[in-house]
This record gives sequence, structure tokens and C-alpha cells, in this order.
Amino acid sequence: MIRKAAREDARKISRVKIEGWRETYKGLIDQKFLDGMSEDRLAEKWEKDFDDERACTWVAEIDNEIIGFAIAGESRESDFPDHPYEIMAIYLLKPHQNKGIGQMLVSKIIETLAMTGDGGIYVWAFDENPYCAFYQKLGGTPMSHQVLEIEGKGYNETAYGWESLRDIRL
Repeated sequence: MIRKAAREDARKISRVKIEGWRETYKGLIDQKFLDGMSEDRLAEKWEKDFDDERACTWVAEIDNEIIGFAIAGESRESDFPDHPYEIMAIYLLKPHQNKGIGQMLVSKIIETLAMTGDGGIYVWAFDENPYCAFYQKLGGTPMSHQVLEIEGKGYNETAYGWESLRDIRL
């Protein structure tokens, strides 16, 4: 089931993000950083940001357990004026991948954002992220590159974009 996140989901969302990072980026991002990720700190941040009306969080749930989530909303980039929307995060625990749940989360994002209008959307992804193929399958094309610094080390990222919400291929 896909549903809108509630404030009390903060800890479970944090757990999914941390587990997702540890599964996806093991060997790619410094292990000390991955080991130091804290559910308490992330949950506190989610709770603080929960009332931000510029973004919406959806969760995927099976048997009352959150197994994935997606956050999207107004773009945080001023460099992409034709792309007013951004997928800020999308995570799905490994046992639940390749079952269409990620596409269901993206569908909810499109449905929610389309209520405010149409326009381009993008998502940043580490170049070494094996799931960049998911964005390409949805029709995303590389539109920009940057280096994200984490604890003094740079990681290459690519922004995958769509000219319109309608261009995302589900």
C-alpha cells in the first residue's frame, strides 16, 4: 500500500534510508560514514521538516511495515528554472525492489505534483549508484553533473531530468 507519510513514521523512514544507503553504497561511500548514520538524528530531521509544505513524503507499506518512501516537491535548485519539481529521495528496501513498488511511489509523486501544475522534474543520483538505470527506464536523461562532498571526499552525481511530469514513463 502507498500512503502519505505521517509524523510518527519518522523513525521507520529513517531506518529505510539508512538500510538503503548501507546496502547500495557499501564499498562506494566511506564505511565509517555509513556506520555512523543515526536513526535518531535522521528521525529528528524528518520530524522537523515534516511541516514543510514545499515537499510531500509517500511511504510504501507491507503488513504495516514501511519498506520504502519517496519525497518530492518544489525544486531546491535555482539552476534549473524549467524544472520546478524535484524528487529529493526515493528508497526501497532490497527485498522489495523490482516489484513495481518504486514505480507506484513515482506515480504518487506525479499525481501530487500535477495538482499544482506541470513542468520539468529531476532527481540527483550518485554516478556509482546501481539504480540509475531505474531513472533511465522512466525516461530520465542526464541534464547536469556535480560533485557532492561527504566528510571531505567528493562523489560525482548526475541530475536525471524530464521536461514535464507527463514525460515520466511508468
